[in-house]
Amino acid sequence: MQIYAPEPDYLPLSPELQTFYELNSIRRKLGLGVLVQNRQLDSAAQNHLRYIVRNLPDDASAYGHTEQYDRPQFTGSGPTERAQFAGYPGTAGENLGGANFVFHLSPAYNFLNTISHARLMLDQCATDIGIGYAVLNDRGNELNPLVLNFGNQLTSAGYSLCQKNSGQFFFHYPYDGQTGVPLSMTPEDPNPVPDLPKDKTGNDDWLNGTSAAMIFGFERSAVIEQLDATVTEINTQKTLGVRLFWWNSTRYPNPHRDRHIAYLVGYQPFKPKTTYKVTVNAVVSGAHIKRDFSFTTR
Repeated sequence: MQIYAPEPDYLPLSPELQTFYELNSIRRKLGLGVLVQNRQLDSAAQNHLRYIVRNLPDDASAYGHTEQYDRPQFTGSGPTERAQFAGYPGTAGENLGGANFVFHLSPAYNFLNTISHARLMLDQCATDIGIGYAVLNDRGNELNPLVLNFGNQLTSAGYSLCQKNSGQFFFHYPYDGQTGVPLSMTPEDPNPVPDLPKDKTGNDDWLNGTSAAMIFGFERSAVIEQLDATVTEINTQKTLGVRLFWWNSTRYPNPHRDRHIAYLVGYQPFKPKTTYKVTVNAVVSGAHIKRDFSFTTR
């Protein structure tokens, strides 16, 4: 497991540098190996931003993870192809998102308040990272896309060189004692929450229909066999109704079918300046595990 990352060469005070420091700080707190800046992945991220900036005025789908081969600035249909085009010797996953003025979160914390984006940011196999940022206004909307490429290097036989954790490894986010946790989940596309209410304009009501996302998991090769989790408001001992996403759920399946990781999302927002406790009861690869952690909202 990587415990040290060389100083990156992103510009001072840049979103890229802020994201790098924030993400590695959180990964250390959770017991995950840190990520090392990779200039090939930086190039892949910047290439994809050029594609978005060049094509978005004519093609709304350009703001996404897929590039069309017949469009200007094409360097690969998906994140791995674009990483390999830039010379990276492995596979890559990608996060793409813009400035978030509703939730007022910094880049890393914005992405982590999700399901699918957080999954990549807390991946136990990722070893490298490349980051790109662009100022972009489209039809009056300030998008300012940030691209994060997470790299998995491969062995000569083609297997991922995963960072290793012990068989009893357990991690969770928010981390224990964290403060300033958002009240609601950051919107993400595709939407992993199947039963969001609608707001007055008919759009998904993330602000009133979710709490902040909570994520917990075990060593990557482990399998969650049984699972129960509760979220309790400390002062009142009131239990918050939550959606529990995991691979064996029929109502809320883990959208990525990972068997070692699960997510919690409330049916309503957290209260401000309130402390909550999460209790996890699970059978994981034959072992019974009970864990508690707590955090306080903004």
